[in-house]
Amino acid sequence: MKRKTFLKLFIIIILGLVILLAPDKVKAEAKINATEITLYSYDKEELKNKYNVTVPDGLPNQYQLEVTGTSIVPEYSSDGNYVYVDKNGLITVSKNYASENAEIDVRLANEHIKVKVTLISYAKQYVEGILDKYIAENISSKKLSQREQLEEICKYVVTYKYSTEASSYVSYILNGGGDCIASAECVIKMAEKLGMRGKLRYDAYERGAGNNHHNAVIEADGEVYVVETGYKDDNNPRHYLISKTYQGISLVLLNETTGRDGEYVKKYEGFDETINVAEKLKGFDSNYNNFTILDEYFFANCNPKEIILPDGLTTIEDKALYGRDNLTKINIPKTVTKIGSSVFSECNNLKTITVDKGNNNFVFEDGILYDKNKTEIICCLPTKKGKITIPSTVKKIYPYAFYGCKDIEGIFIPKNVTEIGKCAFKESSVKYLDIEDGSSVKLETGAFSNTNIKYGAKIPKNVEVVDTSLVTLFGSYRTSRFTLYTENGARCFR
Repeated sequence: MKRKTFLKLFIIIILGLVILLAPDKVKAEAKINATEITLYSYDKEELKNKYNVTVPDGLPNQYQLEVTGTSIVPEYSSDGNYVYVDKNGLITVSKNYASENAEIDVRLANEHIKVKVTLISYAKQYVEGILDKYIAENISSKKLSQREQLEEICKYVVTYKYSTEASSYVSYILNGGGDCIASAECVIKMAEKLGMRGKLRYDAYERGAGNNHHNAVIEADGEVYVVETGYKDDNNPRHYLISKTYQGISLVLLNETTGRDGEYVKKYEGFDETINVAEKLKGFDSNYNNFTILDEYFFANCNPKEIILPDGLTTIEDKALYGRDNLTKINIPKTVTKIGSSVFSECNNLKTITVDKGNNNFVFEDGILYDKNKTEIICCLPTKKGKITIPSTVKKIYPYAFYGCKDIEGIFIPKNVTEIGKCAFKESSVKYLDIEDGSSVKLETGAFSNTNIKYGAKIPKNVEVVDTSLVTLFGSYRTSRFTLYTENGARCFR
């Protein structure tokens, strides 16, 4: 009897293991009909009626995935913005003129099959063909220097009218014209096809430029040129202007929107990954040693990996390096006496700031830039990680000092700190906040807006909040995710 019972139990265990392991077996046998797919985005009716462009037959804009060899019902998802997949595995694409690479995830229990989708815009392909043909027939067939080729590109681009109806090079060609951005993109695209480097240039702060005005920067024959093809005039062809820089340095006349109307400022336009400012200025101005102020315009149109600032520099103004997300290292010369706020905000890859040993005004320590006496925090590297304890010597934290620091877990602020600037920790990943008992620190508007605080925030009773609204202080979509504590540790509200 015991033997039979044991046998039954053994059979049950074996059957259980078979059932448990069956999905793995099924998964191992699962097959899909494609792992790489190319699709096209287009709107046949619009292209034909609006631009007289006929889309050839046979360009696929959808694909049906089929999974065989398994009884598991697949689950589908797409990481693309213009590539979609339904619950049955039918892949479709947006009708706009999008191009992107996307990935479809096919989930079978714990297994994932990846399907790569390449999305090609037919409109873009069509326009590329027009540009390629023009270049082959009118430019590359001639013996021209790159500078001469750039001239021919501009002559072609300005045969198209100025219009606010198009803001990309594709719609510029299809529409027979477009705005300053569209014409600049067209110049850049054609220059790149001929082996030159190009980039879009924002110059709405320059005298004579309109709101959101852009033009192009092109490197030809080793020289850097600012190219303007966005003139709004009724001539056909329209006017254009190619201006040579000096080692990438141009002189810009500011307009009234800057509050410095009529003032000339220097601006680096080039493509160098390492910029030695002194070396660049030597080729521009014999009085390069008079470069004492670094403002928000000098590096506005470049994104280098390293910047070497010159001796003689005294002031680094607000937002001087804002958004240079390729920047990994920079120096602070011994002559610098003033550094503004938000200087390094959005410099997401900045790893080190080297302060000259002879500088008596600033010190860089453990990922944070302080004044020499460590009474003020000017900025924190966005790459800094873990819990941060503010030194007891600190009295002020600059506006945007910790802006965008994505790896900070918590912050302890001692009672000696008297001011935390506007948006000082905005968009950071701070999960908990501990302000020391007895503190009367002043929290400026949005000091912790849009942070990741969820484990708790202790704010003593004497803390001054400029805007008493939690929505403004911590950010509207975070306010229900943590508990606010009073000085004695009791919950105030959620």
